[in-house]
Amino acid sequence: MSDAPDNPEGVWDAGLRNEDIVALIACSDIGDGPVPAENPVYFSVRDLRDTVDASRLGPPKSASEGAERDREWPATVPSRPGTVESVTAERIVVMMEGDGAPARRQTYALNGKHAYVAAGDGFQGGSSIIAGVPRSQANLAVARANVYDPLPHIQSNSSLDRYAAVKALRFRTDLRTQDAGFAGAPVHVAILDKGQRSVKGLNSGSEGVVTLDLILTVRKPGPKDKAVNARQLKNGDTAGLIREAVAELSIERARNPSYVYAHVLTKAIQKHLVLDDLHLGDVLVALRAAGYAIDGKTGLLLREDRKEPAA
Repeated sequence: MSDAPDNPEGVWDAGLRNEDIVALIACSDIGDGPVPAENPVYFSVRDLRDTVDASRLGPPKSASEGAERDREWPATVPSRPGTVESVTAERIVVMMEGDGAPARRQTYALNGKHAYVAAGDGFQGGSSIIAGVPRSQANLAVARANVYDPLPHIQSNSSLDRYAAVKALRFRTDLRTQDAGFAGAPVHVAILDKGQRSVKGLNSGSEGVVTLDLILTVRKPGPKDKAVNARQLKNGDTAGLIREAVAELSIERARNPSYVYAHVLTKAIQKHLVLDDLHLGDVLVALRAAGYAIDGKTGLLLREDRKEPAA
């Protein structure tokens, strides 16, 4: 694990919870680039923290103050594939075989490490950890069975927890407007322009992501209008809505690609349409086809024939 002991935000377990899982994936330099091992090895953060005193720090990766270092937990990783023959409190005996080379018996002294294998288990060379200082490897199947509730983490003191919670909300179907008792049609749709372009956009003059947010105002309908607000969602014509938005570039709110993208979404919401295949790239292509360019200094849309802002 990368560790910067003198930097509170750069220590190996910064922002991690005890129940989090660390995946270790061995990579080999083969052909055109690194090739990952088929089977990752998993450890819980709790077990790594409990044995951090047995880990060791490598040299700084650079001469700068606060440079990262590798923190390593002692482990046993066979260099060849094979099968475990026996396991005791003191040693693991394996048979190296299966890679075309002559079979060879190998004994690994545990020296205080915990065995992660049993007699009869197979392992891969260079990627399987058959013993280590942490008491056990994490069972990913058990971790996957845990139910994550993002709501309590929305107001967490950890920015990582808050970020993960907000990103996870879209997968909570019970929190969607109609499922939660809100009217399907929002009362109001507003665009929030934070007025700050990305560093990439400032350097290159182009944005690869949308830089605006949509704010929806929704309400719970009364008994009389609940039936009126019930609408069946339909798949929308993405290309058609993009063309409509591009054709309306004379309006002030469509002065850059992000505004056009947001305008397309607003139209879809108002018409109760689903646009799962809408991408900013499609908007950029449509703008270029319609004769628009992006000013590298301001990020505003320009008519290529007149070189003046669209709005």
